[in-house]
Amino acid sequence: MNRSRYWWFGTLGAVLILGSLTGYIAIARDTLWVQEKEIQRGDKLGPLQLAKTWKVTAGSSAAVSVLSPHESLDLTFPKLSGLLTINKEETEPVVGTIAADMTSLYSEDPAWNAKLRDWYFFNVKSYPEASFRIVKVGGFEKPLLEGEPHPLTIEGEMTVRNMTQPIQFKGEITHTGGRMELKARCSGLETKKFGIPELLEPIYTGKNVATLEVTLILEPEDPDTSRHRQADSHNFREIGA
Repeated sequence: MNRSRYWWFGTLGAVLILGSLTGYIAIARDTLWVQEKEIQRGDKLGPLQLAKTWKVTAGSSAAVSVLSPHESLDLTFPKLSGLLTINKEETEPVVGTIAADMTSLYSEDPAWNAKLRDWYFFNVKSYPEASFRIVKVGGFEKPLLEGEPHPLTIEGEMTVRNMTQPIQFKGEITHTGGRMELKARCSGLETKKFGIPELLEPIYTGKNVATLEVTLILEPEDPDTSRHRQADSHNFREIGA
């Protein structure tokens, strides 16, 4: 069968274009694979590693240490949940809310546990959850490095017993192997601002000094879960509009 030379030129051109596209896609995919899989300690992290929604996972906890002039008390909240969204291109690079299951509260002194959960102190029956909403994070203007602790300041609003107060944490975040660990500390908390009496008796003019330390273990949220959650949230806003 005879073919015109135009037909041959057209066929050859199509084959060359298809081959070029296939090669481009392979190179692009390979580049992304290398960026994601071969990140080494000390490498600068970019959107591929950071720009995600991160969920709080097992191993996360919060602890409160209370001191008075004559005694101390340590409380632990081992059940935390929440989501953090990181996008360095936004005005606020980190947004999100962390919640603590107040019914999980315990101290090493069993005699304290029932009292702390009762109505006089944390009243966990009426207020089973406390939360912290991130308002501003400082430190993301500097590059993050794989495996290296990165200092942060975190400002936000903490709600306990349905009372909300601004607080600030100082801490550090470390990205290692696709997971992140955030450790933060807030000193000088006053429980009375949340409607909670002094946990320890302040003799004479002494007052309680409370310190809150939080450890968050963060993993990327599953993309399908994220899409479903965002769709549900969008539909809810439309219905409630």
